[in-house]
Amino acid sequence: MLSHNVVKDLLPAYIDGLCSSDTNAEIAEHLDDCYECKKVYKAMKEPEPTENLPVTKDLDYLKKIRKRNLRRVLIASLSVLACAVAFVFVFVIGVPADSEKIVYRFEHKGTGENYNRIIDGGEGLNANIFELDFYMIDEGNLALHQKIHDEKTADGVDRTVTITVNTVPELLGMGRFYHYPLKSVDDPNDRNIKNCKVIVKFADKTLVYIRESNHITGMSDTEGNWFDCDYYSYSYELQQ
Repeated sequence: MLSHNVVKDLLPAYIDGLCSSDTNAEIAEHLDDCYECKKVYKAMKEPEPTENLPVTKDLDYLKKIRKRNLRRVLIASLSVLACAVAFVFVFVIGVPADSEKIVYRFEHKGTGENYNRIIDGGEGLNANIFELDFYMIDEGNLALHQKIHDEKTADGVDRTVTITVNTVPELLGMGRFYHYPLKSVDDPNDRNIKNCKVIVKFADKTLVYIRESNHITGMSDTEGNWFDCDYYSYSYELQQ
């Protein structure tokens, strides 16, 4: 028969199932009769209470850290995007140019003495091949942006060419002097283009040139000799 103190010492091993069958039988018999050992046994069998750790507080702190990092990433991304947009506008698209800082002219590119004329200030030109010339007299380079809009009509196509004149920092853009040939957008041999309008936009004003065409069926030279011919003579007039 096991003594009272021996049973108390063996209770941990008894709970873990480490005792022999004979010892287990004696301990069980002792527990039935001993209230004190039974109380100790039940206390050992109950699971140990876990400590209430400040989990919620730690989670709130982690959320704050995550929000702070997300805010920093968002601010950095927006800053990079804003810099990229500003770079495109300033160095690629440019800023609207003031007409007083640019020398510009509507020039006819011809070969004969009567056709090789340059008219400044928007006067009409009787010729078929034209070019717009721009020259920066201030700091910076030119950045021209072209937009073409075609509207189909019963007779053909009415074309509107919009040229926006901007400036960009030096070493970028098209340079300080730029020839803009209208033949690339208004080919006299393209009979589908019946009417063409050229709009030149500056920061302070907008110029609108309207193409006019004259059907010529005959002409005479300086000596009065008459020649039969059939062609169209184009001219651009500044719309007032």
